[in-house]
Amino acid sequence: MKDGIPTCPDCGGPMHLESSAYGRAWECDRRVGVGGGCEGAIQLREDDELTELQIAETIARRTLGGDSSAHQQGQHGYHHVIGPLEEIARSGYLSGPQRRVLEEARVIVERLASAAALAKDQARRQEKSREAAVEERFRQAMGLLGPSLAPDTTRLEASVVDLLALARFGGDACSTVPDILANDSIEEVENLLRSRAAGEHRSAADVIFSDLVSAHQSLREDMSRDWSTRSEPIEELHARVIAALPRLRKAILAAPPPYLKAVRRLLADTAPDNVVPLEPRPSSMTPIPNQTRRRVISAFRFHSQRSPAESAALLTSFAVKRGLSDPRRPPPGSALEQWATAAKAPLWAVQAAASWLDAHATVTDPEEQAAVAAVLEQTGGGGEG
Repeated sequence: MKDGIPTCPDCGGPMHLESSAYGRAWECDRRVGVGGGCEGAIQLREDDELTELQIAETIARRTLGGDSSAHQQGQHGYHHVIGPLEEIARSGYLSGPQRRVLEEARVIVERLASAAALAKDQARRQEKSREAAVEERFRQAMGLLGPSLAPDTTRLEASVVDLLALARFGGDACSTVPDILANDSIEEVENLLRSRAAGEHRSAADVIFSDLVSAHQSLREDMSRDWSTRSEPIEELHARVIAALPRLRKAILAAPPPYLKAVRRLLADTAPDNVVPLEPRPSSMTPIPNQTRRRVISAFRFHSQRSPAESAALLTSFAVKRGLSDPRRPPPGSALEQWATAAKAPLWAVQAAASWLDAHATVTDPEEQAAVAAVLEQTGGGGEG
């Protein structure tokens, strides 16, 4: 911008005004607090005047983070000074040289008032730009923390572990502590869940799933709100979550919180004699039930710890290497989500997912263990596609 703050003559970066006992200078922003940074500078002589735009930009930058009302107050303050200066200059008390000094002072104050007006406009634009950037980062974070980390009705216990791990990460990052992390006794949590299930005429599993959905949404919003005001790229923050989850899951499984223990009790009580029923083992001629397929694919999505597209590519390459499929292009990442919830997963994908879980993951959910075992029983035995 013409007559605005100059750019660094050494690196082309932005500059700021510094003033000290040695004089004034435009200094490169990249030298502040950075060892070995840019040393670019433009010295100002004592008689050099800043342009109106330079004054405005400097005022705006020094109050960055404030609001435009601060600049408006400054503008009003300068205008309050101009009037009295004009009145004194018109009075008969001053000599010609004195009136000229006051006139020069009035011109300087008018320039400052004009610069404050420009700074006010710039501050308003900066405020709107910051608000738009925060909102966009919030939407981006909500998307990344959404479906891939959402609770799954086909793997409730694993979903509890997943959400507890996410809650611990969120608690470390932004002091978010959902109710499911409360340090109540196992009996208190279990009695509360049973009481709610009876009062709402729902199964305990439905109540647990409702808790997980609510906690996930609350945690997702809190973490997204925290991320929206930070300087790191949203993708980098999300990558930290994905990298930390395996460690946090292991910690939770090693010392299960009361909520997880209560959930395990309730889920065990839904089966006769407190035994979790195993899936019927299909023979080589028996089709694998859709529920079994969904549990296996859902467990693979959970344990692969990759994006949907990367998980699909991993599943396909593993199937080809194991001879469970002819060479093929990986399905879209959305296909795995559909196979885990509604659509029928193809046999090659289910067998590959079960084999991969058997070789590379520690499956703790009893229903998932049974589903994987049922598929492995048939793997290599033919069956339908």
